[in-house]
Amino acid sequence: KNGINLVNPAAQITNNGNLSVSNAVFLGIRLGGTFTNNGTISIAEVETKGIQVNGGNFINNESGNIIAAQSGDDGIEIIAGGNFTNHGAINATAAAGAGSGNNPIAVGTADAAGTFQNTSTGVLIANGGTDSISRAIYVQELGGFNNLGRITLSGGNAASRLYNRGATTNGMGGILDVTDGKVNVNAGTFTNFGLIKSTRTGTGISTAEGATATNNGFFDYANNNNFAGGQGIVEDKGINLNDASQTTIDAGGTCNVDIADAAYEWFEDGQSVGTANAEGVLTFTENVLLTDSATLTTSIEGVSIKLLNVCPEAVFITSIFEPAIEVVQLEIYPTLVSYQNGLTIDLSDFKATNMTFDIFNINGQFAHTKEIRSGQMTHLDISQLQGGMYVLKSRNTEKAMVARFVVAR
Repeated sequence: KNGINLVNPAAQITNNGNLSVSNAVFLGIRLGGTFTNNGTISIAEVETKGIQVNGGNFINNESGNIIAAQSGDDGIEIIAGGNFTNHGAINATAAAGAGSGNNPIAVGTADAAGTFQNTSTGVLIANGGTDSISRAIYVQELGGFNNLGRITLSGGNAASRLYNRGATTNGMGGILDVTDGKVNVNAGTFTNFGLIKSTRTGTGISTAEGATATNNGFFDYANNNNFAGGQGIVEDKGINLNDASQTTIDAGGTCNVDIADAAYEWFEDGQSVGTANAEGVLTFTENVLLTDSATLTTSIEGVSIKLLNVCPEAVFITSIFEPAIEVVQLEIYPTLVSYQNGLTIDLSDFKATNMTFDIFNINGQFAHTKEIRSGQMTHLDISQLQGGMYVLKSRNTEKAMVARFVVAR
């Protein structure tokens, strides 16, 4: 009846190879024990569920790859207190003609719990199929869904790519891309600490009466400035990446800036400038930025914030340049370099001439000088420098051309 029937809670299976289940079976894998996957599992066109975690524990490790294609019912279902943890890759597709109860991923029921955890290394692709009825992910009343990795949803019901009646969290660093669809928070709670993406016309999240949608992170909608709409409770404490008034923050001369409501580490040119607290407040220490205006990035690809008027104490070059001078940041490769290798500096956009560059340490003390020919990519020997952080700057132009790098010894 079932391809694999593992009902004893103490039973265990570990797959390190290739496992294929298809065609005439009722359930592809029925799991009451523990299943650990380090290999490849392919499940195609089974009669009902591809994988049913029925009170058991399924672990798909980083090397694990699961393909659940066109099952008669759900591709992966977690019920009866079961848990599914994905560290690897999952690609689940609904069958042609799938209805609203036939989903690539289904978590929990109205009366039995189930949890799905997509960790920071997890990649989940779910397609609701060619008909406009199936949801790509369905989180039911007692279902819990948490994403820290990357999820891409397509096909099926564009208005309910992720249909939530339980508790769904897009956590720190998580990316939830619903392509041209949206999240339907029909009941329960939906909380975002990561990034939600949608190209749909209108908001990327709808809420029904009694449901709650909260944004503590970021969203990137092509056609709307509201995190969520509808009859439910909506609280937006995050940032719309398509709204320049939100992605450009004036610090007002202070050393603190509030960036959404999540504790992300932020970087300037690949160098860490600090980690925000749980309320998203980033406090700069002395000499951590190149200028009082900086573009910061974080661990989520595509998320960047432009800061203006940061406090002078946080600016590394205030002890080197006059405050009025314009500063242009150079492109150098790499920013973390061994003293044995040296730096590559891109001066191809500058007029060909001999330029003198000075190198200063983190305390603003002069460390070395070098004459370089501009108008080309050039190499700089740094073998004489000790380990630590340095600033490279030109001194023979009206503008101060600078770059920051770290020498490892």
